Amino acid sequence: MQRIKLIFGACNNVPYGSSDYLFEQVYQKAYKPFLTELYHFNEINLTLYYSGVVLDWLEKNHPEFIMLLNDMVKRKQIEILGGGYYHPAFPLIPHTDRLGQIESLTTYIRELFGKRPRGGWIPESIWEPSLVSMLKSSGLEYIFLREHHFQRAGITDNALFAPVLTENQGKIITAFPVLRGSFSGRMKKTPEDAVKSILAKGSSKKSSVVVLMENGEELGYWNDSHTLLYKNKWLNRFLTILEDHKDSIDFSSPGTLNREITPLRKLYFKSSAYNEVQDWFNGTQSQKKKAAASHGEPTFPPGDFRQVLTKYEESNLLYAKMIYTHVLVNQIRGDKARKKTARNELWKGQNHQVYWPTCWGGIYTNSYRKAAYRAFLDAEKITHEKGIFIPSIVSVDFDMDGQEEYLFQGEELNGYTHAKGGVLFELDYLPVSWNYLDTFSRYQEPYHGNGTKNKGLDWFPRKAFMDHFFHQKEKVEAFDTMAYKEAGDFINSQYELAEFHRDQKLIIFRRSGSVKLEKGTCKVDLSKAFKFAKSEITVSYTITNASNKDAVLNFGSELNLSFAANCVESLRLYSLSGLKQRELGLGKKTSSECTGIRMEDITNKVEITFSADTEFTLWSLPVETVHKTHEGYSEQYQSTCFLPRWKLNLKPEESWKTDLRLSFKRIRKRRNG
Repeated sequence: MQRIKLIFGACNNVPYGSSDYLFEQVYQKAYKPFLTELYHFNEINLTLYYSGVVLDWLEKNHPEFIMLLNDMVKRKQIEILGGGYYHPAFPLIPHTDRLGQIESLTTYIRELFGKRPRGGWIPESIWEPSLVSMLKSSGLEYIFLREHHFQRAGITDNALFAPVLTENQGKIITAFPVLRGSFSGRMKKTPEDAVKSILAKGSSKKSSVVVLMENGEELGYWNDSHTLLYKNKWLNRFLTILEDHKDSIDFSSPGTLNREITPLRKLYFKSSAYNEVQDWFNGTQSQKKKAAASHGEPTFPPGDFRQVLTKYEESNLLYAKMIYTHVLVNQIRGDKARKKTARNELWKGQNHQVYWPTCWGGIYTNSYRKAAYRAFLDAEKITHEKGIFIPSIVSVDFDMDGQEEYLFQGEELNGYTHAKGGVLFELDYLPVSWNYLDTFSRYQEPYHGNGTKNKGLDWFPRKAFMDHFFHQKEKVEAFDTMAYKEAGDFINSQYELAEFHRDQKLIIFRRSGSVKLEKGTCKVDLSKAFKFAKSEITVSYTITNASNKDAVLNFGSELNLSFAANCVESLRLYSLSGLKQRELGLGKKTSSECTGIRMEDITNKVEITFSADTEFTLWSLPVETVHKTHEGYSEQYQSTCFLPRWKLNLKPEESWKTDLRLSFKRIRKRRNG
């Protein structure tokens, strides 16, 4: 039997925006015990990837771990891989950011360990053929792709155990196939059987390269793997048996193999992510069929991972914000230090975790999205040059949907408006770098119904100043679960841009629509003017009965705001009635005779006040989602919905008007006592 060349190691990343507590848990349960165990098996070479986020945290919090890594690098037991500093999905970020992130991590690794990495890790194996020339230009000579990519390129099982060359624009790079399956799957076997299955991979091949690159967090943090691997000594037995087979296993490093194995077959890989990534938002094959049959939900073949930007509107908006911020940052001229700082903030928000569901929760995780938006806003603020930046409204196709959006960019507030629905879809309070419209809707997922509690499905995005017309007897409970029926045709409909005054910071949208009454329908003209000031937005509504009969209309303007958490340590809510206020609480509630709402964002120390010049009845409720993570199913707070409602009795051609104001200010420290 030929000797197997075994590449064994782990890719390690904790998403940017995770708490120190989570980093510490992963370190104590997985990173530290894994490396400590391998330290005593110095004949087994390791190939390790750490994102820049993880390396930075380790250097600050556990320098002794970096020292241990350095020792193992110097004795040539470990090869460190490079890649993108903030673990990005390379195809989704601009070319210059790809190069910059790789060079940033390369420089950091060279400073820490004295060696420049020659191999690179592709996060989640999210691949497009054009990446080859970029990766080679960045100084990388070889990469790792999942077995799935090789199979889709036509490689059969008998030829899966050898690296290949792949090419783009005349530049070539070596790609190593990573064996299918997770370490948790291998741990279901005995260590003896796990090693036998590895040996079987090369039993009849001329020269087999077996690559086991495990998820580092799976090696002790997820599920009960820590107990099995370390307390029950599964990993120790596995490594001992591997060493006992050193006559048939050559413990290799990819750098050495890349120099020694020639010539290599050339192969072109299709655009794809590895199967597990697809399944996080598609589900298993049976779940896909069930979802498609019962809900008409789109599912995406493996090559179409970019379609996640069309499935989740929030993903597309975050992607659009990233691209827009990239443009702003690259307009900085003459100040290299300022540009470098802004660019590094931009890169933080390119962490792939926030653009789709992942085993960490991904886009469903409120704190990860907040961290990305904070990074983009910090980068944007750096681009505001003192004495030159002037608050203004710009028109641009921000979300790349073929029509222009109107973006107010101020010193304290950003307010982005869209003609679809005539809504405010981004609301940034710049002093704390927080997008209060970083909301998330409740989507149908293939795994819903598998013992999960469905909290309702949204058929519109959770944004601000959304125009509802309700039937008379609708209740907040029906609205919460989306069991209510919309009487008007304004939600998600196209509005007309009636006026746009750049100097006055004023945008006016109009729509002529219809509303179902108890008997018949009523034509309604609706106009709303967005007026932007330093720390306040005023929305002036005019609703006109455009029919020839009297009409009773139940109108509501929905406002969703996203906070850090739905708990009293983070958020307090009060309803206002003239000079009086009473605490609303954080649950589902109906309140009458309101003139406003006061919100205390305790996390950011910001007070937000919503007020109207006409009294209203208020629905208030939290918006929560159910999603899948490596720990099972999880409920996640996303935003809080406020829906002020008015009953309008309008005669033909009669109009009703009101002004709604949303203002922001920092909360001053309260005096003791």
